Parts: sequence; C-alpha cells; structure tokens
Amino acid sequence: MAEFLACYEPGGVWLYLEAASKSDIADKYPALMVVDAPPPWWTPDFEVKARKKNERDPFWQEWLKALPGRS
Repeated sequence: MAEFLACYEPGGVWLYLEAASKSDIADKYPALMVVDAPPPWWTPDFEVKARKKNERDPFWQEWLKALPGRS
C-alpha cells in the first residue's frame, strides 16, 4: 500500500488515501483527483489539515461513500 494525496475539487477538500495505486483510487472514487505532488501553494498548515482527514474515521468514511460516481 502507498499513500496518495487527492482532492475533491468542488469543495476543495484535500486528503490522503492509502491504496495500491493511483488508478485504484480513481476507479473507486472517480470524483477525486489524485496528484503526484502537493500544489505549489501547499503549506504546512494544509498538510496538517489533509492528514487529519483519516479514511478510517467514520465521518470521512461516510463522506467518501457519498462522493458522486463512487463504485
């Protein structure tokens, strides 16, 4: 498993997800954009906030389930 930074653009929600590959995330959550590196404007504060959105947290599990196009 690896860790990938992803974004849900309409809300600007950034989070890290664990998966075997970027394509696994794209297949499961087509509404998310997986990036190779944080954007140029990324700050340590954004990093902290993104890492707090833990996919094992029940709130974020529900949020991910509610994404459009989720398979």
